Amino acid sequence: MSSTSLVLILFSAIIHVGWNYIAKRSSPSGPFFLASSLAGSLGLLPVLLYHIPILPLILLKLWPFLMVSGIAMVFYYRSLATAYNIGDLSLVYPLLRSSPIFIVVVMVVLGRSSEISWSCLLGILLVIIGCFLLPMKNLRDLRASNYLSKVFLAALVGALATTAYSIADDQSLRLLRSGTLGEFSNFEAALFYFSLWGTLSCCWQGAAVLAQKSERKTFLEIIRHQRQLFIPLGLGIHLGYLLVLVGMTYSRNVSYVVAFRQISIPLGALLGVLRLKESLPFPKLAGLLILLIGLTLVAIG
Repeated sequence: MSSTSLVLILFSAIIHVGWNYIAKRSSPSGPFFLASSLAGSLGLLPVLLYHIPILPLILLKLWPFLMVSGIAMVFYYRSLATAYNIGDLSLVYPLLRSSPIFIVVVMVVLGRSSEISWSCLLGILLVIIGCFLLPMKNLRDLRASNYLSKVFLAALVGALATTAYSIADDQSLRLLRSGTLGEFSNFEAALFYFSLWGTLSCCWQGAAVLAQKSERKTFLEIIRHQRQLFIPLGLGIHLGYLLVLVGMTYSRNVSYVVAFRQISIPLGALLGVLRLKESLPFPKLAGLLILLIGLTLVAIG
C-alpha cells in the first residue's frame, strides 16, 4: 500500500470514529441521519450536474446496485441509531465494523470459495470469538440475553447492511472503471459514484422519513435546532467515505486498505472508555483484541 493510500485511510479511520462519537452523543434517529446526509451531499451536487449528459445511461446500468445500496443505507442508519441510543460505543462500534466476515460468506454463496485462504478462515473464527466475548461482563457471564439483546441485534443488522452496500458499491465502481460507461480514471469514477451515491442515499432516507408523520415533524425540528450536530456529522460521514474510495485508487491491493481501516476499532473503543466513561471488563478488552486480529486476517487473506 502506497504512503498516499496509507495517509488517506488513516485520516478516514479517524474521521469515521469521530462522526460515530458525535452520533452516539446526539440521540440519533432516522430523521437525524437524513439531515446529516443532506448536509454532506450538498457539496457533491456540482459533480453530479457536470455529468448530466451521461447520467441516464449510468442510472440505467447501475440501478440494481444503487437500489441495493440505497435500501441498505436506510437499514444501516436506523440500526445505528437504535444501537447507539441504548448501547455503549465501545460495544456497538466494533460489532458494526465486523462486516468483512459477512462479505466472505457472500463470496462462498456466489461460488468464490476458492479465493478464501486458510488465514481468512482463521480470521472468521477469531471474529466470531471476539463478538462472542464483547457483551460479557466476566468470563462466566454466558447468557442468551447478551446476544438476543436489542443493541446486539441492531449492531448485527448494521453490519449486514454495511456488507450489502459495500458489495453493491464495489460492483458499481467496477462497472464505471471498466470503460463501458465512458472514460473514467479511478479517481473520477470514485468521485462521480460518490456524488451519485450521496444524492440517492438522501432520496431513500427521505422516502422513509416522509412515510411517517412523527418523523417528518422530528426532521423539521432537527433542521431548526441541531445544526451544530448534524452538519459536522454529515461532513464527517461523506468526507470519511470519499477518502476510502480515493485511497483504494492508490493501492494495488484493496484488501490492505480494508485491513488498515480496522485501526478504527481500538480507536472507537478507547474513545468510548476514555471520553464516555464506559466500562472495559476483561472479556470486552480480550474480545476487541481478538476481533481486531480476526478482521485483519480476513481482510488480507
